[in-house]
Amino acid sequence: MTNTAPARAVSLTTNLDHQLEQAPELRNLAYNVIIADGLRGSKIQHRIGLTMFYRSLQTHEAVEILLKQKLVEDAQALARVLIEQGVNCAYMLLVGNKGTAADFVKYSRFWNYIVMQGLKSIE
Repeated sequence: MTNTAPARAVSLTTNLDHQLEQAPELRNLAYNVIIADGLRGSKIQHRIGLTMFYRSLQTHEAVEILLKQKLVEDAQALARVLIEQGVNCAYMLLVGNKGTAADFVKYSRFWNYIVMQGLKSIE
C-alpha cells in the first residue's frame, strides 16, 4: 500500500500552460480558413467581418506574447480590445448588410473630415 495522493485534475480551460501551447495551432487554423475560404466572392459585409476577425487573431497573438513576458496588465487591456473586435465582427457577419458595410467604410472618412476641420480651425 502506498501513501501517494491522487493527482489533482486540472481543467484544460484554466490551465494557462495548456492554453499557451494550443493557441498558435488554433490561430494558424483560423488564419488558413480565412485565407482559403475567406474574402474571394464574399459580400462586402462578410469581407469586412473576416478582416475584423483577422485583426482579432493578431490581437490574440499580441496577448499571448504579453502573457509569456508576464505583462498581465497590458494583456488585460488588449483583452478588452479583443472583446470589442469580436462583437463588431459578429455584428458585421451576422447582422450586417450592404448599408451597414457602406456606413462602416464611410465612417473613417467622416472622422478624418471632422479631425481636419478641427485642425483647420486652429489657425
